[in-house]
Amino acid sequence: MAYGWYWLDDSKQWIEYGEEHPRHCRATVTSEILEKEFLADPSGVVLFRAGSQKYILDFEDMVQRNLDYKTERKVERRQKPLLCEERPHRSQNTTLSNAVYPQQWDQSALPDIGFKLVEVSESSIEYINIKHLFEKTMKNYVIRRLQRIQNPTLWQVFQWQKEQMK
Repeated sequence: MAYGWYWLDDSKQWIEYGEEHPRHCRATVTSEILEKEFLADPSGVVLFRAGSQKYILDFEDMVQRNLDYKTERKVERRQKPLLCEERPHRSQNTTLSNAVYPQQWDQSALPDIGFKLVEVSESSIEYINIKHLFEKTMKNYVIRRLQRIQNPTLWQVFQWQKEQMK
């Protein structure tokens, strides 16, 4: 089972360690490195850099601390979806209910076939992030409501194609 390591930024977005991001410097550690260190010592710490900043990640507290500014950010270890070649052979009767979907999806609104239109709450982090991005380019417009289409079949196809591109 593969795991990913993520930290929470100021806009409440989870960023995977070592991945490219438009607003943040890439960390010198990756999820793979952090997972190896964690398995070796679940109560240990890891020192790393992101840009000019120095950090320590504490596995017990699940936080990263900036060594200069003493700021802390939450850290999470999450199970990652299996790559195509790692997936066990699935029978025809297996449904997509075992699959991993985006965390903001309403898990109670996952249809077996087709899609489901879900209202996004104005108080949710997802809504706030989308509103922020929308207002950057559409300054004189108002969002009346925001809906998400949850389509498990297309999500699975997208994940498969993404892995093929890698």
